Amino acid sequence: MDKYLHCIDLSDKLKCLNLCSTGTISSLLTVQLFSNDKKPNPMSVDIEKLKNCTADEINGLSSARIFFVYQRSILNTYKRPLTPEEERFVKIGNLEIEFERARREYNYGAPSRLSCVYLVEDSIDGRMVLSDMFKGAFNNPMIIEVSLLNKMEIMRFDHHWIELYYQDPQEKYLKSYWTSEMVNDKQPSWEYLLEGTIQMTDIAQKQQIDKYVEQNFPVEYNAIITDRQKNYR
Repeated sequence: MDKYLHCIDLSDKLKCLNLCSTGTISSLLTVQLFSNDKKPNPMSVDIEKLKNCTADEINGLSSARIFFVYQRSILNTYKRPLTPEEERFVKIGNLEIEFERARREYNYGAPSRLSCVYLVEDSIDGRMVLSDMFKGAFNNPMIIEVSLLNKMEIMRFDHHWIELYYQDPQEKYLKSYWTSEMVNDKQPSWEYLLEGTIQMTDIAQKQQIDKYVEQNFPVEYNAIITDRQKNYR
C-alpha cells in the first residue's frame, strides 16, 4: 500500500509541532532508538506494572493506548462510583493490557499497540474505523493521509477481533487477532501497527496543520518558520 490514514488529536501539542516542523510522526520505539532514550518502552514493561500504571511506566511520546492504560489506573483509585464515560475508559484500558499480554504470548515480534503508530487503509471503511475508535477519546480528532517514510516492522490485524473482545472478553479472540486471522474472510477490517515513521501526503492538510499551530502556538510556529527559512537558503 502507498497511502494510509492516521488519526491525531489536535490538542496534542507535541504531535502538532512535529507535523508542522517535519510533516512526520514516529512510533515511540523509533524515537527512542534515534534519541538514545533509555526509558523502558511499554512493550517491555511488566504486565503487573501496566495494571498499576504510573507516570514511570509511560513516555511523553507514547501512543494514545498507553494513556488509556494510565487513565484506567487513575480511575481505579477513585472512591466514588465512576461515570459511564469513565467506566468506558477503564474497559478500554483493561482491553489494551490484555492485548499486550496476548501479544507477548502469541506474536512476540509484532509491534505493540502501546508503542506503535496505528494506521488503517485509505478508504471509507478506514475512516469510519478511525472515527469510531477515537470519538470521545480525542478532544479534537483529525484524520490525516500519510505514507510510510521508514519502517522497522509493520503488520496487519483484523480490527473486528477487538470489537468482539470489547463486547465479550474471550481469550480466543486475543489469539485470533495476534495470529492475524480474519473474522470474516469476505470483509476483514484491517488495521496496521507500525514501528517506524509516517509522513503527511496531503498538501491541504499540511497547510491546515500549519494554520492551527500558528493560531494556537505562535511562539513555536515562528521558530519553525525561522528554521524553514534557514534550510531554504
